[in-house]
Amino acid sequence: MRPGLTPCLWCHITQEEIRDKDNCRLRIPPRTLNSLAEDHLKIVRDGKGAHKLAKLYHNAIAPVMFDVPIDQVVIPGLHISLGIYLKLFKLMEDELHDIDLKLQTYLTAVLEEGEVTKEELLADEHLGRFKAYVSAIDEARALDDKADALEEELEEEESQLAWLAYSSGAGDEMAEAVFQEACSTVQDLYEEKEKLREKAAEVRKKASVKVGQGPLTSQLDPVLQKFRVQRQAYHSQSFIGNHVNTMLQDKAIDELTSVTSSVVSSLMDNNRSKVQVAF
Repeated sequence: MRPGLTPCLWCHITQEEIRDKDNCRLRIPPRTLNSLAEDHLKIVRDGKGAHKLAKLYHNAIAPVMFDVPIDQVVIPGLHISLGIYLKLFKLMEDELHDIDLKLQTYLTAVLEEGEVTKEELLADEHLGRFKAYVSAIDEARALDDKADALEEELEEEESQLAWLAYSSGAGDEMAEAVFQEACSTVQDLYEEKEKLREKAAEVRKKASVKVGQGPLTSQLDPVLQKFRVQRQAYHSQSFIGNHVNTMLQDKAIDELTSVTSSVVSSLMDNNRSKVQVAF
């Protein structure tokens, strides 16, 4: 058996029901040794053993290895701890990334005020990680300036359009033609302005700091490496059992959870004379 449409060893619950518990069946058929044997027989006999058809036979792609009643099989504690720790680690990483993004947004406001130069901010070991984003700010700002200019022009054209609508006489073909042309101009200006806004947003998004690259999230891997722990590159960046045991020790927990305070303290100390970082 392998994960698939019905990934549970103990019952025939589907992946969709696991994701959407509100629409889950009230009674879900349990698995038994007999049902596993029957499903495996069917996939061999009817499905020719094709794994791509496994979902049609409750994923019973192999015979039962041990003749142990299913209700006596328990999930290994190590397997549970691996999943829980990975979940908690990713939650922490996501929260730190949110702070990185907030700091990135604040950085934009600081630069717009003009009291601090890009060079001064990027000289900081932590803020320097926003180099790509800071470089994109000027490009995005130029696009926004063009959009602002178009918006002013658009307001003028809309005012003219309102006046034409008010002053045009009924049945005046010339006035109608002028009015339609004005409508077309307003529409073109609006579309051009929106394209510039979208392009500016795209420039910012493309250059935005990614998970693991910001001042905070970038400090997680060094902590792991300090304890000779690394995430598995080809398994959703999960951890192995010994590494989880290592990271569940008090010292490792303290190191990980102090990332935020240590980075923020460093930022405050290094930039106190330049900018008051808001947290």
